[in-house]
Amino acid sequence: MTLKKTDTIELAAAKAGFSRATGYRPAADPSPPCRESKPRGRRRPDPLADIFDTEVVPILENSPGIRPVGVFEELMRRHPELGPGVCEPRGAGPCLSDSSPGASSTSRPVDIAPLDQ
Repeated sequence: MTLKKTDTIELAAAKAGFSRATGYRPAADPSPPCRESKPRGRRRPDPLADIFDTEVVPILENSPGIRPVGVFEELMRRHPELGPGVCEPRGAGPCLSDSSPGASSTSRPVDIAPLDQ
């Protein structure tokens, strides 16, 4: 805003079509807003953290052609307590479970060797 060199910040902001608060923002911190944002951490704990290395990795190693839906359905069969907490909460797709329509038609059965408990 070169107008603030000759006018007050409030008047320069009004002439440029900004709000008064936006006019004062560069005076307080000249860095652009996109540079200020820091990557955020997880907002909720990972529901698969306890079983990923012990169960998911062996499934993927033993069945290299398995589809992600097959891995998900196998995890739901082994751990029904995970429930809907494993699904993406913001509508990235329907959560596949026995109660959702078409869940069994989306993947074919895959023989997965049980883990030694």
